[in-house]
Amino acid sequence: TFSVTLIGQVSEASETDTDTAHAESVRQLRDAVGTWDVLTEFIGPDGSITQSAPGTYEFEWVVPDRVLIGTSRIPELDIASGLLLYIDSRDGEIEMVSVAGDGRLWVMSGPLGSETRYSEPYETADGGKAQLRFTRYDIETDRFESKMEYTTDGGQSWTQGNRQVFVRAGSAPPPMPVAEPADVVDLDANDPEPAEADADVAATDDAPPDQLIVIDDEEDEEIVVEEVIEGTPEHGHDEAPRPENDTD
Repeated sequence: TFSVTLIGQVSEASETDTDTAHAESVRQLRDAVGTWDVLTEFIGPDGSITQSAPGTYEFEWVVPDRVLIGTSRIPELDIASGLLLYIDSRDGEIEMVSVAGDGRLWVMSGPLGSETRYSEPYETADGGKAQLRFTRYDIETDRFESKMEYTTDGGQSWTQGNRQVFVRAGSAPPPMPVAEPADVVDLDANDPEPAEADADVAATDDAPPDQLIVIDDEEDEEIVVEEVIEGTPEHGHDEAPRPENDTD
């Protein structure tokens, strides 16, 4: 009686784990639906980025909660692939199939609920064997990253081949600070018509912040003279300017 009860408990727990893993894989498919802007970085054996290029991934349902069909494109490199992402309930796996212009079919499989999938071992140009591993990580709402690694020693060691950053197309960017209106000075101090001067001021409400706008009534034009605030780090007078591409 004890052994029967134990077997029943194990079976029940196993079914619960399977259901949880299946539900997680369904969530992965649902999250993938739509269009993604993707930056792909190709990584050399020494870990340095050898090339990067923008592209897109798109997925839509063929069978809801079971099968997605999609495309991957990197126009700059003239690369395009057809994709299938689906749940194989019989074998307890989630799989992605990819085929590009060379006609070679890649099948990447992993257990239900997992964020990692493996290709089948394949033969390399020098007659050896290799295998690919794909892992999704740093998963957030409308954003995640993925990396491809490869092994040539049966999985004893893995070398990263690329990194991809996926951002859902059309997702809202961070809010930008609201700029204050520019300060305005009218050079014609003797202008007897204040209403006309007010019109000149109103015309500059959309000017960039921290600029001094001068109104030349005779020429009917605005002249940017200089930045209003000087001698502050924000305007580069008390510290060296930062390069535009500095991400620190």
